[in-house]
Amino acid sequence: MSDNSRHVKNTYGERIFRNVGFAVIFLVSSLICGCGATNLELNRPNLIAVSPDGSRLFVSDSRNLRILVVDREFRLVREIPYSSEQAVWGMNPGTQGELVITDNRLEKATFDFKEKRANAVAEIIFMGPDGGTTSALTWRSEKGPLIYPRQVLPLADGGVAVTDLRVNKVLVFERNGTLRMSIGEYGDADGRLYCPSDVLTDRDGRFLVVDSYNHRLCEFDRNGAWLRTIGRKGTGQGELMFPQNAARDANGRIYCTELGNMRVSVFEADGRFVRHIPMPTASGSNGLYELFGIACATAPAELFVADSINSSIYVFDLDGNHRGTITRLRP
Repeated sequence: MSDNSRHVKNTYGERIFRNVGFAVIFLVSSLICGCGATNLELNRPNLIAVSPDGSRLFVSDSRNLRILVVDREFRLVREIPYSSEQAVWGMNPGTQGELVITDNRLEKATFDFKEKRANAVAEIIFMGPDGGTTSALTWRSEKGPLIYPRQVLPLADGGVAVTDLRVNKVLVFERNGTLRMSIGEYGDADGRLYCPSDVLTDRDGRFLVVDSYNHRLCEFDRNGAWLRTIGRKGTGQGELMFPQNAARDANGRIYCTELGNMRVSVFEADGRFVRHIPMPTASGSNGLYELFGIACATAPAELFVADSINSSIYVFDLDGNHRGTITRLRP
Protein backbone atom coordinates (compact mmCIF):
# COMPACT_ATOMS: atom_id res chain seq x y z
CA MET A 1 0.00 0.00 0.00
CA SER A 2 1.39 3.43 -0.92
CA ASP A 3 2.00 6.18 1.62
CA ASN A 4 -0.80 8.27 0.12
CA SER A 5 -3.37 5.51 0.51
CA ARG A 6 -2.32 4.16 3.88
CA HIS A 7 -5.13 3.32 6.23
CA VAL A 8 -5.86 5.99 8.83
CA LYS A 9 -8.05 5.10 11.74
CA ASN A 10 -11.11 7.26 12.25
CA THR A 11 -10.02 8.95 15.47
CA TYR A 12 -12.35 11.86 15.11
CA GLY A 13 -15.59 10.70 16.62
CA GLU A 14 -18.72 8.88 15.87
CA ARG A 15 -21.15 8.38 13.02
CA ILE A 16 -24.30 10.48 12.78
CA PHE A 17 -27.59 10.07 11.02
CA ARG A 18 -28.60 11.24 7.53
CA ASN A 19 -31.45 9.92 5.35
CA VAL A 20 -35.06 10.64 4.49
CA GLY A 21 -36.32 7.67 6.47
CA PHE A 22 -34.74 8.95 9.64
CA ALA A 23 -36.64 12.23 9.32
CA VAL A 24 -39.88 10.24 9.60
CA ILE A 25 -38.56 8.25 12.58
CA PHE A 26 -37.38 11.44 14.23
CA LEU A 27 -40.79 13.08 13.85
CA VAL A 28 -42.74 10.06 15.08
CA SER A 29 -40.50 9.55 18.12
CA SER A 30 -40.77 13.25 18.98
CA LEU A 31 -44.55 13.11 18.86
CA ILE A 32 -44.65 9.98 21.01
CA CYS A 33 -42.04 11.06 23.56
CA GLY A 34 -42.60 14.75 23.80
CA CYS A 35 -45.50 15.92 21.65
CA GLY A 36 -43.06 17.23 19.09
CA ALA A 37 -40.90 19.09 21.61
CA THR A 38 -37.32 19.67 20.49
CA ASN A 39 -34.49 18.27 22.57
CA LEU A 40 -32.60 21.38 23.66
CA GLU A 41 -29.59 19.58 25.17
CA LEU A 42 -26.34 19.41 23.24
CA ASN A 43 -24.72 15.99 22.99
CA ARG A 44 -21.20 15.69 21.59
CA PRO A 45 -21.08 18.77 19.33
CA ASN A 46 -18.10 18.49 17.01
CA LEU A 47 -18.33 21.36 14.51
CA ILE A 48 -19.47 24.97 14.55
CA ALA A 49 -19.64 27.55 11.76
CA VAL A 50 -20.98 31.08 11.28
CA SER A 51 -23.18 32.32 8.45
CA PRO A 52 -21.61 34.94 6.14
CA ASP A 53 -23.77 37.71 7.62
CA GLY A 54 -22.91 36.66 11.17
CA SER A 55 -26.52 36.20 12.27
CA ARG A 56 -26.64 32.40 12.43
CA LEU A 57 -24.53 29.58 13.83
CA PHE A 58 -24.43 26.02 12.52
CA VAL A 59 -23.65 23.30 15.07
CA SER A 60 -23.04 19.65 14.28
CA ASP A 61 -24.60 17.96 17.33
CA SER A 62 -23.30 14.49 16.62
CA ARG A 63 -24.77 12.27 19.36
CA ASN A 64 -28.18 13.86 18.83
CA LEU A 65 -27.88 13.03 15.13
CA ARG A 66 -28.49 16.50 13.75
CA ILE A 67 -27.15 19.82 12.57
CA LEU A 68 -28.58 22.75 14.48
CA VAL A 69 -29.16 26.17 12.97
CA VAL A 70 -29.35 28.70 15.80
CA ASP A 71 -29.23 32.46 16.24
CA ARG A 72 -26.42 34.19 18.11
CA GLU A 73 -28.30 33.67 21.39
CA PHE A 74 -28.46 29.92 20.69
CA ARG A 75 -32.19 29.92 20.03
CA LEU A 76 -33.17 27.16 17.63
CA VAL A 77 -34.01 28.16 14.07
CA ARG A 78 -33.93 24.71 12.45
CA GLU A 79 -32.60 21.20 12.97
CA ILE A 80 -31.45 18.88 10.20
CA PRO A 81 -31.32 15.11 11.00
CA TYR A 82 -28.77 12.71 9.54
CA SER A 83 -28.35 9.02 8.77
CA SER A 84 -26.55 6.47 10.91
CA GLU A 85 -24.31 5.42 8.05
CA GLN A 86 -22.55 8.76 7.94
CA ALA A 87 -19.58 10.39 9.61
CA VAL A 88 -19.97 14.14 9.12
CA TRP A 89 -16.76 16.01 9.89
CA GLY A 90 -16.95 18.82 7.38
CA MET A 91 -19.43 21.73 7.48
CA ASN A 92 -19.32 25.32 6.25
CA PRO A 93 -21.85 27.78 4.82
CA GLY A 94 -21.51 29.12 1.30
CA THR A 95 -22.07 32.70 0.21
CA GLN A 96 -25.51 32.07 -1.32
CA GLY A 97 -27.30 30.82 1.78
CA GLU A 98 -26.41 27.16 1.27
CA LEU A 99 -24.73 24.82 3.73
CA VAL A 100 -22.06 22.42 2.48
CA ILE A 101 -21.10 19.26 4.38
CA THR A 102 -18.88 16.24 3.81
CA ASP A 103 -19.52 12.71 4.94
CA ASN A 104 -18.23 9.16 4.78
CA ARG A 105 -20.60 6.21 4.81
CA LEU A 106 -21.06 2.60 3.77
CA GLU A 107 -23.79 1.60 1.34
CA LYS A 108 -24.42 -1.61 3.29
CA ALA A 109 -23.14 -3.55 6.29
CA THR A 110 -19.73 -5.08 5.66
CA PHE A 111 -17.67 -7.81 7.32
CA ASP A 112 -14.13 -7.41 6.02
CA PHE A 113 -11.81 -4.70 4.75
CA LYS A 114 -12.23 -5.58 1.08
CA GLU A 115 -16.02 -5.45 1.31
CA LYS A 116 -15.87 -2.25 3.33
CA ARG A 117 -13.73 -0.60 0.70
CA ALA A 118 -16.07 -1.73 -2.10
CA ASN A 119 -19.06 -0.16 -0.33
CA ALA A 120 -17.40 3.04 0.88
CA VAL A 121 -18.94 6.35 -0.17
CA ALA A 122 -17.43 9.83 0.15
CA GLU A 123 -19.73 12.79 -0.46
CA ILE A 124 -19.90 16.54 -0.64
CA ILE A 125 -23.52 17.57 -0.04
CA PHE A 126 -25.00 20.98 -0.82
CA MET A 127 -28.06 22.04 1.21
CA GLY A 128 -30.49 24.86 0.68
CA PRO A 129 -31.63 27.34 3.36
CA ASP A 130 -34.34 24.89 4.45
CA GLY A 131 -31.84 22.08 5.04
CA GLY A 132 -32.89 20.08 2.00
CA THR A 133 -30.24 18.59 -0.28
CA THR A 134 -29.95 20.53 -3.55
CA SER A 135 -27.07 18.55 -5.06
CA ALA A 136 -24.27 16.17 -4.12
CA LEU A 137 -20.91 14.98 -5.40
CA THR A 138 -20.34 11.29 -4.72
CA TRP A 139 -17.31 9.01 -5.02
CA ARG A 140 -17.60 5.26 -4.43
CA SER A 141 -15.35 2.29 -3.59
CA GLU A 142 -12.38 4.45 -2.55
CA LYS A 143 -11.47 4.99 -6.19
CA GLY A 144 -10.86 8.68 -5.57
CA PRO A 145 -9.96 11.34 -6.01
CA LEU A 146 -11.92 11.94 -2.78
CA ILE A 147 -11.72 9.00 -0.36
CA TYR A 148 -11.96 10.14 3.27
CA PRO A 149 -13.07 13.79 3.46
CA ARG A 150 -12.78 15.90 6.57
CA GLN A 151 -13.44 19.65 6.33
CA VAL A 152 -15.01 21.41 3.35
CA LEU A 153 -14.65 25.06 2.38
CA PRO A 154 -16.86 26.71 -0.27
CA LEU A 155 -14.75 29.10 -2.36
CA ALA A 156 -15.76 32.53 -3.64
CA ASP A 157 -15.50 31.38 -7.27
CA GLY A 158 -17.98 28.53 -6.74
CA GLY A 159 -15.49 25.73 -6.18
CA VAL A 160 -14.99 23.74 -2.98
CA ALA A 161 -11.80 22.79 -1.14
CA VAL A 162 -11.82 19.55 0.87
CA THR A 163 -9.22 18.04 3.17
CA ASP A 164 -8.79 14.28 2.76
CA LEU A 165 -7.32 12.29 5.65
CA ARG A 166 -6.61 9.22 3.54
CA VAL A 167 -4.77 10.74 0.58
CA ASN A 168 -3.20 13.47 2.75
CA LYS A 169 -4.13 16.29 0.40
CA VAL A 170 -6.41 19.26 -0.01
CA LEU A 171 -8.53 18.69 -3.11
CA VAL A 172 -10.17 21.61 -4.92
CA PHE A 173 -13.21 20.71 -7.03
CA GLU A 174 -15.41 22.56 -9.44
CA ARG A 175 -19.08 22.53 -8.54
CA ASN A 176 -19.67 19.74 -11.09
CA GLY A 177 -17.09 17.48 -9.40
CA THR A 178 -14.17 18.09 -11.76
CA LEU A 179 -10.88 18.12 -9.86
CA ARG A 180 -9.30 21.54 -10.33
CA MET A 181 -6.22 21.20 -8.14
CA SER A 182 -4.64 19.14 -5.38
CA ILE A 183 -2.43 20.57 -2.66
CA GLY A 184 0.23 18.61 -0.81
CA GLU A 185 1.04 14.94 -0.54
CA TYR A 186 1.95 12.55 2.26
CA GLY A 187 5.04 13.41 4.30
CA ASP A 188 6.52 15.77 6.87
CA ALA A 189 8.81 17.92 4.69
CA ASP A 190 7.86 21.47 3.68
CA GLY A 191 4.68 21.43 1.63
CA ARG A 192 3.74 17.88 2.61
CA LEU A 193 0.77 16.89 4.75
CA TYR A 194 -0.25 14.13 7.16
CA CYS A 195 -3.97 13.95 7.95
CA PRO A 196 -4.96 17.53 7.01
CA SER A 197 -8.06 18.31 9.06
CA ASP A 198 -9.14 21.83 8.05
CA VAL A 199 -8.54 24.47 5.40
CA LEU A 200 -9.09 28.25 5.28
CA THR A 201 -8.46 30.91 2.67
CA ASP A 202 -7.52 34.57 3.07
CA ARG A 203 -8.37 37.66 1.02
CA ASP A 204 -5.55 36.90 -1.42
CA GLY A 205 -6.76 33.36 -2.05
CA ARG A 206 -3.96 31.68 -0.12
CA PHE A 207 -4.77 28.38 1.57
CA LEU A 208 -4.06 27.74 5.26
CA VAL A 209 -4.14 24.00 6.02
CA VAL A 210 -4.32 22.43 9.48
CA ASP A 211 -1.69 19.68 9.16
CA SER A 212 -2.89 17.66 12.13
CA TYR A 213 -0.48 14.75 12.43
CA ASN A 214 2.51 16.96 11.62
CA HIS A 215 1.40 19.32 14.42
CA ARG A 216 1.50 22.51 12.37
CA LEU A 217 -0.29 24.89 10.02
CA CYS A 218 0.87 25.08 6.40
CA GLU A 219 0.26 28.01 4.06
CA PHE A 220 0.08 27.61 0.27
CA ASP A 221 -0.46 30.19 -2.46
CA ARG A 222 -3.61 30.23 -4.59
CA ASN A 223 -1.95 27.80 -7.03
CA GLY A 224 -1.03 25.29 -4.33
CA ALA A 225 2.68 26.15 -3.94
CA TRP A 226 3.99 25.92 -0.38
CA LEU A 227 4.78 29.27 1.27
CA ARG A 228 5.54 28.66 4.94
CA THR A 229 4.84 26.66 8.08
CA ILE A 230 3.35 27.99 11.33
CA GLY A 231 4.01 26.16 14.59
CA ARG A 232 5.71 22.90 15.42
CA LYS A 233 5.11 19.92 17.69
CA GLY A 234 5.19 20.73 21.39
CA THR A 235 3.43 22.25 24.37
CA GLY A 236 5.10 25.67 24.57
CA GLN A 237 4.28 29.04 23.07
CA GLY A 238 3.62 28.79 19.36
CA GLU A 239 3.72 24.99 19.50
CA LEU A 240 0.87 22.66 18.60
CA MET A 241 -0.23 19.12 19.40
CA PHE A 242 -2.72 17.51 17.01
CA PRO A 243 -4.36 20.74 15.82
CA GLN A 244 -7.88 20.12 14.56
CA ASN A 245 -9.82 23.09 13.22
CA ALA A 246 -9.05 26.75 12.60
CA ALA A 247 -10.84 30.06 12.10
CA ARG A 248 -9.89 33.61 11.17
CA ASP A 249 -11.25 36.84 12.60
CA ALA A 250 -11.95 39.98 10.56
CA ASN A 251 -8.30 41.05 10.86
CA GLY A 252 -6.92 37.74 9.62
CA ARG A 253 -5.80 36.50 13.04
CA ILE A 254 -5.79 32.69 13.25
CA TYR A 255 -7.41 30.63 16.04
CA CYS A 256 -6.70 26.89 16.17
CA THR A 257 -8.06 24.13 18.42
CA GLU A 258 -5.60 21.54 19.70
CA LEU A 259 -6.74 18.05 20.61
CA GLY A 260 -3.44 17.14 22.29
CA ASN A 261 -2.89 20.32 24.32
CA MET A 262 -6.63 20.87 24.94
CA ARG A 263 -6.47 24.60 24.23
CA VAL A 264 -6.80 27.19 21.47
CA SER A 265 -3.64 28.73 20.03
CA VAL A 266 -3.78 32.18 18.44
CA PHE A 267 -1.45 33.49 15.73
CA GLU A 268 -1.24 36.72 13.77
CA ALA A 269 -1.91 36.47 10.04
CA ASP A 270 1.86 36.47 9.44
CA GLY A 271 2.32 33.48 11.76
CA ARG A 272 3.56 35.24 14.89
CA PHE A 273 2.33 33.61 18.09
CA VAL A 274 -0.13 35.71 20.12
CA ARG A 275 -1.47 33.63 23.02
CA HIS A 276 -2.97 30.41 24.23
CA ILE A 277 -6.61 30.36 25.31
CA PRO A 278 -7.28 27.84 28.12
CA MET A 279 -10.66 26.24 28.44
CA PRO A 280 -13.00 26.94 31.38
CA THR A 281 -13.57 24.32 34.04
CA ALA A 282 -15.96 21.66 32.77
CA SER A 283 -17.88 19.41 35.14
CA GLY A 284 -17.58 15.66 34.75
CA SER A 285 -14.63 15.72 32.36
CA ASN A 286 -11.83 14.95 34.85
CA GLY A 287 -9.94 17.84 33.32
CA LEU A 288 -10.22 16.49 29.78
CA TYR A 289 -11.41 18.41 26.73
CA GLU A 290 -12.06 17.27 23.17
CA LEU A 291 -11.78 20.41 21.08
CA PHE A 292 -12.69 20.28 17.42
CA GLY A 293 -14.80 22.94 15.70
CA ILE A 294 -14.07 26.65 16.08
CA ALA A 295 -15.62 29.77 14.56
CA CYS A 296 -15.21 33.55 14.73
CA ALA A 297 -18.12 35.96 14.43
CA THR A 298 -18.45 39.74 14.27
CA ALA A 299 -20.94 42.27 15.66
CA PRO A 300 -20.26 41.36 18.41
CA ALA A 301 -16.82 39.82 17.95
CA GLU A 302 -16.96 36.36 19.51
CA LEU A 303 -15.10 33.07 19.35
CA PHE A 304 -16.98 29.76 19.60
CA VAL A 305 -15.26 26.47 20.46
CA ALA A 306 -16.90 23.02 20.33
CA ASP A 307 -15.89 20.65 23.14
CA SER A 308 -17.32 17.29 22.17
CA ILE A 309 -16.52 15.24 25.27
CA ASN A 310 -18.16 17.82 27.56
CA SER A 311 -21.10 18.46 25.21
CA SER A 312 -20.39 22.18 25.36
CA ILE A 313 -19.85 25.24 23.20
CA TYR A 314 -17.53 27.76 24.86
CA VAL A 315 -17.94 31.45 24.03
CA PHE A 316 -14.96 33.81 24.31
CA ASP A 317 -14.20 37.35 23.28
CA LEU A 318 -11.30 37.65 20.85
CA ASP A 319 -8.88 38.41 23.69
CA GLY A 320 -9.58 34.95 25.08
CA ASN A 321 -11.85 35.96 27.96
CA HIS A 322 -14.49 33.32 28.66
CA ARG A 323 -17.99 34.78 28.26
CA GLY A 324 -20.17 31.73 28.65
CA THR A 325 -20.69 28.00 28.20
CA ILE A 326 -23.60 26.63 26.18
CA THR A 327 -24.79 23.11 27.01
CA ARG A 328 -28.39 23.51 25.88
CA LEU A 329 -30.29 25.70 23.46
CA ARG A 330 -32.37 28.57 24.72
CA PRO A 331 -36.15 28.19 24.39
